[in-house]
Amino acid sequence: MKRPVRLLALPLFLLSLAAVCPLHADGPPQYDSAGKLIRPPGLIDYSTGTLGALGPFYWARALDLGEHARFADPTGFPDRSGRFLWAVGYGRVRADERIPHGLHPRNNFLSRDAALGWQVQPWRVLIHSDGGHNAKIDFGYAAADYRFLNGDNEDFAHFMGCDRVGIFMPVRRDKGSDAYNPAAPFISPVYGAQSFCVIEFRKDEIISYDWFRGGEGKLDPHILFDLAPFFRGENVVKPNITKPIARFDIHGEGRWTFKFEPDGRDGLAGGSNPSDFDFVFTEKSPGAKPYTVPLTPQNSRWALTLYTPNGSPIDASEILIGLDPYDRATGKPAEWPDRKVRVADVPLATIEKEIEKARAASATHRDRPE
Repeated sequence: MKRPVRLLALPLFLLSLAAVCPLHADGPPQYDSAGKLIRPPGLIDYSTGTLGALGPFYWARALDLGEHARFADPTGFPDRSGRFLWAVGYGRVRADERIPHGLHPRNNFLSRDAALGWQVQPWRVLIHSDGGHNAKIDFGYAAADYRFLNGDNEDFAHFMGCDRVGIFMPVRRDKGSDAYNPAAPFISPVYGAQSFCVIEFRKDEIISYDWFRGGEGKLDPHILFDLAPFFRGENVVKPNITKPIARFDIHGEGRWTFKFEPDGRDGLAGGSNPSDFDFVFTEKSPGAKPYTVPLTPQNSRWALTLYTPNGSPIDASEILIGLDPYDRATGKPAEWPDRKVRVADVPLATIEKEIEKARAASATHRDRPE
């Protein structure tokens, strides 16, 4: 069994290993002689080789240190028939000195039915941190044969072992703001902290702050479209208040579409386009470009990461999002698959059998607890 590295005097440790463990964020991934990805020393893998399922999703906990998810009602209260997905992460930094402070818990999801896409509605983001920090709602499409595993220190934007393309949506709370003020979190247009965009990654790539530091008009080629100019200043989006709605699709040959409704409190009824999304961007929008990773509607499936930053004074943050399924081929709404299935810590080789067993057992589950 692989023992975690005990990280003492972390800064010195990082410096001493810099030569042998490059932080390959600015170039292609690097591999050792056995073909294994070389990760930065502060981003250690704690893989257990297992995963789970939550309703219509394969579900994995990136660090397996206390991440948790469930279906819920609009308040976050457990509801197995709810359209809301609630995710929480615990940093556990103080409980285990082996875990370096740079790690953040993430819940990763993949649509079990590759024919379905999911419309995303950020509903509530609660960030506990003593400094400015981003939660992240990242979604889009990844290779259909890929599976996240519990303890794999990766997510949609970090080290995922396959090509992917989608939306990077950081939700920020600035230093000094009240964690319990619903107006404090905002979808971030801050380039220096990684900003709202359409983005692509190749296998094992990790997002880099350097990709954004050039600012408007000078972003790295990984960023296919800069969304920050549309949603800053008086147009900044505060998800806890306006409940925005987002949808991303790929069509093959580099073509993509991103639809966004900044104020989804009345669904798509209000705004500048009363019957549809207020904003529709494609690879042909001014300043946009096609994606280059070899994904098509046929060889991909929908993926989601909910990244919840930890930090003082409380090592827990949470995200609540609404989800609505649709048929990727037609774009029309689809019926919700069964949400009662829940399994965890299952070997990849037996996951489908365990899902079927859980499906049979779930017939007796109540939708809501007593």
